[in-house]
Amino acid sequence: MATRMDYPADVIDRMTASWARRDLNGMFAEVAEDVEYISATGKHWRGLDEVRRGWTELMEAGYSIDPIWEEQSQSFLTPDIAVVTQVGRLKDLTLPDGRRLPTARTFATSVLVREGGRWLVKHGHSSTFFADAL
Repeated sequence: MATRMDYPADVIDRMTASWARRDLNGMFAEVAEDVEYISATGKHWRGLDEVRRGWTELMEAGYSIDPIWEEQSQSFLTPDIAVVTQVGRLKDLTLPDGRRLPTARTFATSVLVREGGRWLVKHGHSSTFFADAL
């Protein structure tokens, strides 16, 4: 019988919870060494060291980016490769200078691989769109 820990979408849920707690170690526990991530700010980070620097900079800069996921799906490409997609919104988005932005739509796609019996994020991409840009 499968447990909840067996599903790739749970990895993304744990990462979202870690981000909300500002727990970078919790986030890094869920990614592969050769992870690639394209942020909603347009940055493309390659490898765990670059992703660590990028996420740390965002957090230390004071970005308040807490997504509220309204839709989430996962598809298995093979038994050991899955894609998780999410659609949601960013409410109360706060920039480092304290400015608050209007609620935005956010979209994310993550590719996960099963390594050593664990699902890990291999690639992530997030995009954010404000209502007046649509």
